[in-house]
Order: sequence, then structure tokens, then C-alpha cells
Amino acid sequence: MEVEERRKIGLKYLKTIDGEVGDEVIKALDGVAGDIGYIRVSREVIPLMKNANNGRIINIVGTFGKQPSPFFIVGSVINAALLSFTKALSLELAETNITVNAVNPGAVQSLLWKETINQILASGKKELQFLTDPHLKLVQPEDVARAVLYLADEKNNIITGTSINVDNGVYSGL
Repeated sequence: MEVEERRKIGLKYLKTIDGEVGDEVIKALDGVAGDIGYIRVSREVIPLMKNANNGRIINIVGTFGKQPSPFFIVGSVINAALLSFTKALSLELAETNITVNAVNPGAVQSLLWKETINQILASGKKELQFLTDPHLKLVQPEDVARAVLYLADEKNNIITGTSINVDNGVYSGL
């Protein structure tokens, strides 16, 4: 295939979240990407936010999007895609008063975490045993809520396209 031909095909998909191509992308991803709901909800609320000339989109993702785990490969891939979606959408909406950010919780004290610990213990995977340490300080749901409230604050109209880790410093990246 010639370069010019590939460029034309690429330009077909070089569109925003709105419109026909957005519909095509959603159809293609349906059943493949587990969290297509983020895209669907964004498409529904963006016109309302544009009419209001204000809005906040805050995606709850997870630290595995930034620091993949070989033990949670699918979740890591989906989280990375959601972080990419968050950044791309923030760039698309940069000329508006709509901010788009993500909050990445680490291990949150919850029923899901208890189930995860039980699965880890049952698996016998020694590499994950540190997660069962009773001294590991888990994130509380209120910690995640505070980060969301911070990003949702009307005064925070310049913070967009970023993600905040709420993980007690566990993520080791810069």
C-alpha cells in the first residue's frame, strides 16, 4: 500500500469523539474493550457541558494504567487505554471550559480488595504475598472521593489532561 493511500485511510479516522466515526469506533470496540462505558457517557454529557459552557469529566481508572502488572494484564491494558482516552479527550476539549482528568486509586479498602486478597492467597503466587501484609496501608474510599472533589471544584478550571494517583505512594514512576 502506498504512503498516500495509507494517509487517506488514516485521515478517515482522524476525527473527534462526535459523529459517524465515533459511532464506528464504538461499534468496533464493543465487546473488546471492557470499559467502553467511559466513551459512551462522555459522548452523552459533552453536548450538555458545552451548552452550559462548563463541565468536569473525571474518570476513575487505576494505577495499573501507569504501572502495568504481569499478574493483572487485562486490567493494566484497559487502564492504560482509559488514561490515553482521558488525555486525548482533554486535548479535544481544550478550547472549552470542560476539564477531563483521571483519578487512579491503588489498593482500596473494599469488598473487592478482600476478594482479591483471598484469590492471591489461594493462588499461592509468592510474588503477590506482599499484598496480604496487614501493615500495608490501604487507600480508603474517602481518599479517592477527596481527589475527585478537588478535580471537580469549579475553581480548578486549568487542571486538565492529568491523572492523580491515590495509592499511598505505591506507584514507583515519576
